Amino acid sequence: MTTAAQTRAIHTLLRQIPHYTDDDYRALLKREFRSVSSSSRLSQVQAAKLIEILKVLAGQHPEVKRGGASSRRPAETVTGPYGAKLQALWISAFNLGIIDNRDDRALIAFIERQTKIAHPRWLNEHKDAKKAIEALKDWIEREAKVEWPSESQAHKRGMDVSIASKRAVIAAQAARLADVEPFNLDDFVNGYIISNKISGFSIGALSDRHLDGVIATLGARLRKRVKAKKEAA
Repeated sequence: MTTAAQTRAIHTLLRQIPHYTDDDYRALLKREFRSVSSSSRLSQVQAAKLIEILKVLAGQHPEVKRGGASSRRPAETVTGPYGAKLQALWISAFNLGIIDNRDDRALIAFIERQTKIAHPRWLNEHKDAKKAIEALKDWIEREAKVEWPSESQAHKRGMDVSIASKRAVIAAQAARLADVEPFNLDDFVNGYIISNKISGFSIGALSDRHLDGVIATLGARLRKRVKAKKEAA
């Protein structure tokens, strides 16, 4: 668990970050530590990582690596109450092979074009956030043929809309892969289940975390095939 010294450091750093709200902080925790809502629930290793991230946001480090990407100023990082949703959609576009740059700065530019709001941390009105979210979903649907489920459709299938949406992304990835190589989704999922020692024999056996793993794995494969196809053209 987080130590008392780490907790003090976290709260001190939060006060030093300009225009950083509680919503920004909760979104950061959710994004970096899989839906954790409080720093008290982090391990000491995770708390140390959080402190390094906050130091960057507070301007105390020139650069810190996070998830393989360079951390940067708050203006170049997606935050705000709708930040996590927008990032999830942007990463889906990346894993569907329809964008080459998953960087937050590219997403921020997209949001500004759609809403005329310079940064998602100021995207507080639901109507403005919905405009950006729906524009992104419509674009992904158009480019990658993703069939986004409604909440009622997801509930009829006995799942929440997040799980149903991830399955929709996987189905679209499979269709795009099948256009460029022999590909069978059931065979791929079975192989993933066996290699990760998951109980079950179908995509229905996969947890939210494992669905993310499938999307990332298929995304890397799809981007490689799309790139090779472009280079061969």
